[in-house]
Amino acid sequence: LWLRVHSRFSHAVVPAMQQEDPGAPADCRICGEAGNLVSPCSCRGTIGMVHADCVVREVVARADPQDWRCSICRKEMTGDVCLVLGSAVAQALEVALGTGHPAVICAHNRDATLRLGAGQYAGAVTAAERALAGAEVAYGPKDSEAGCVLANLGAALQGVGRHGDAAHHLERAVVVLTSACGERHHTVAMVWQNLAGVYQGLGRREAARELLQRAVKVFALRSWTQPQLERARQQLARLD
Repeated sequence: LWLRVHSRFSHAVVPAMQQEDPGAPADCRICGEAGNLVSPCSCRGTIGMVHADCVVREVVARADPQDWRCSICRKEMTGDVCLVLGSAVAQALEVALGTGHPAVICAHNRDATLRLGAGQYAGAVTAAERALAGAEVAYGPKDSEAGCVLANLGAALQGVGRHGDAAHHLERAVVVLTSACGERHHTVAMVWQNLAGVYQGLGRREAARELLQRAVKVFALRSWTQPQLERARQQLARLD
């Protein structure tokens, strides 16, 4: 399953997509027609130029529409086309499989995470709400899968300024994920970090400080969580 928790304090997960090369013939590799072309993968030259809509149709028609690799170079596609893919794949899978299917839940959560990384918080709220509706039915409200979706929904709600709702969902996520993973898991620390940001916005500075101090201790346990550690320390410094 493609379930992950997005940190509001991490870098965007949707890198910029290469635009059309003015010197190249304006023909889409997939349909052969001209138009506004993009290069969403590692292919170079005219073979890499496609319409975003053509990419979406190609991926949705695959046996596994969660596979977003280019059919030529086999590299994962990047850029704004992924935002289009996220919602299109989720909708297609929901029609085919139903709301509570694991693949559908996964696809909606992936869409939410991509939109969080791109700063599209309203769209992330919609996607995460759909993922949560399916996850709570399929797995139960106390399952770790539902906990990850709760965390992403909380981050999205924070992004649109609904701090009270964000706190509610992030607090639920903390309970679920702590029970499933333990307090020393980096995913729990990421949710603490997001919840601390919400508490700060609500004026609950001491509660925010306590969560950040706990997150710092967890991030310090692993070398690969050093970026999160540094950002948590920066948040703490702003509270002083």
